[in-house]
Amino acid sequence: MRKTIHPEYRHLDADLSALPRGEYTPIKTFCNNRNKVELVSIQGTQAVVKIYKKTNLITGLIYTFFRKSKARRAYEHALELLSRGISTPFPIAYFEERRWGIFRNGYFVSEYVDLPPVSEYFYSGHLDDQEHDLMADNLSRFTLTLHSKGIIPLDYNTTNILFKKEEGRYKFTLIDINRMKIGRVPKIKAAMMSFFQLGTYPRDYYHLLAPYVNERNFDFEDALYHVILHRRNQKRLRRFKRLFRPSRR
Repeated sequence: MRKTIHPEYRHLDADLSALPRGEYTPIKTFCNNRNKVELVSIQGTQAVVKIYKKTNLITGLIYTFFRKSKARRAYEHALELLSRGISTPFPIAYFEERRWGIFRNGYFVSEYVDLPPVSEYFYSGHLDDQEHDLMADNLSRFTLTLHSKGIIPLDYNTTNILFKKEEGRYKFTLIDINRMKIGRVPKIKAAMMSFFQLGTYPRDYYHLLAPYVNERNFDFEDALYHVILHRRNQKRLRRFKRLFRPSRR
């Protein structure tokens, strides 16, 4: 077992090292599908443990020799985001389990942030029209901040963005950050992929796109075209995948 524990949490080494062995009682399970995400308490500190799906041999070889594991990327991306002033849960530790020297599965531990995801409010009718438009505007500006700092999340959906309202504005926290690009400020096509991934309704396009395109001097119609193009390509890809799915009898 390979492990990395943040210096601020090394005093909890023994308790943290017990997590990959399953020696804990979860307070709450957030999801248990492809990956398992659970809330735990470690000597009074609430933390989130993400247990990634076990890899097959080919994926294990890739994570052993060619690419960082999801757990390691989540940990390192969190440190990078925080260093650039982007809110994300503080990374506590990550673990990599290997078998015969080949990566098998990973665990990522972070501080727990008790905030709701944007998805629970933005599409649910919990917000009146004024608040809905304000959240869309603020989310657009948050996306602009990410991109201006060379950060392009690749799982940029409203389930992975937590929020709170302070001083009349919405502020956001990113989670599920193992997949992202860090480097250059994206051009219009790549930038609009982020807005496509938000999965918004067409009626929200103006309030989501306008603040962003105005700040970057993009043409609104060009920006909207790229969002719609990404949507169309996704639909085509889904149709293509259906052709190869086994029929159910």
